[in-house]
Amino acid sequence: MSIDDTTPEPASVDRREAVREKAQQVRVKQKRARLVRRSALIAGVVVATVAVTAVVAWAISAAVGQPQLEPRNVEADGIPISSITGVAGGPTGLTDVEGTPEDEATATATPEPSESPAATESAVPPVEIHVYVDYLSPGAREWQLANVQQLTTWVNEGAATLSYHPVSMLAAKSNGTKYS
Repeated sequence: MSIDDTTPEPASVDRREAVREKAQQVRVKQKRARLVRRSALIAGVVVATVAVTAVVAWAISAAVGQPQLEPRNVEADGIPISSITGVAGGPTGLTDVEGTPEDEATATATPEPSESPAATESAVPPVEIHVYVDYLSPGAREWQLANVQQLTTWVNEGAATLSYHPVSMLAAKSNGTKYS
């Protein structure tokens, strides 16, 4: 006689369900791990992008915000000259063309008589001469040599004020070996 046992054993059904449940738990863990890795990767990329942007912005603002070094006697991007042998802090004897209302009232209330023609000549403000010079330019040297005597005379007489404005137009042509 044969025993026909077609019903599955309860132990094997329980084992299958346990294996399915375990596989389901592994899939859920793997899904969470993938989500955490992906979120961490995206957060890392965002943090790196923000850091690089901040460093670039800081570098640009630091480079732009630095003042250029210049001599102490520079005024309006020029160097005023009081005499050809010395450098002055600024032009002296110049008055404001428009003036303030108090200055005009004082000037009209107490007129001073002029006793000599020399006093009226000194009342005229000196002519302002602005020379823009590139120290690498041979033409600038030639101009200076040709005009130094006349400029010296005008500055020493007080007829003119002289300001040099250095420019750098030819520095690029020196291939970085000279600076103007």
